[in-house]
Amino acid sequence: MQKVVLMGFMGAGKSYWGPKLAQALGYSFIDLDQYIVQQEGRSIPELFAQKGEAYFRAQEKSYLLDLLEQKAPLVLALGGGTPCQAGILPLLLEQKGLQLIFIDPPLAVLQNRLAQEAEGRPLLAQKKGPALQKFIAQYWTQRRPYYLQAPYRFSGEQLDELLALIPRPPKPEQ
Repeated sequence: MQKVVLMGFMGAGKSYWGPKLAQALGYSFIDLDQYIVQQEGRSIPELFAQKGEAYFRAQEKSYLLDLLEQKAPLVLALGGGTPCQAGILPLLLEQKGLQLIFIDPPLAVLQNRLAQEAEGRPLLAQKKGPALQKFIAQYWTQRRPYYLQAPYRFSGEQLDELLALIPRPPKPEQ
């Protein structure tokens, strides 16, 4: 069965585009971060504060592996750091029946979005103003090489552009 996995930096639009893409394809949609929150019974900031990033990353990988084993067609939005963990990106790239797409809006767009959402993001919550913008730019630079390994790239602007990246079975002749 087909799986479409969306990856990209925090604020790239994975959770925004995922449901739209899933609806257009007739697939289910799962946001990995929301799935973790449901399974763990705590918000991601709470998990980071109470259990630490190492715990969160271990659970993130475990839940990802479980979701990849599901047989039903699925659009899955990863967390921004998920593909940067050891072993995850090769696993995604080698997975049969999986379409890996990097959502890649410009850095300035990400900085504007994240400045408005920083409080709800554990890695950004304590930073403000120029320090926040610098941190985002540095983290984006560190993570970008991972994202660029995805076979497909989406600018984050039009659903038709995203849909064009998904191979579809030919329609039967009438």
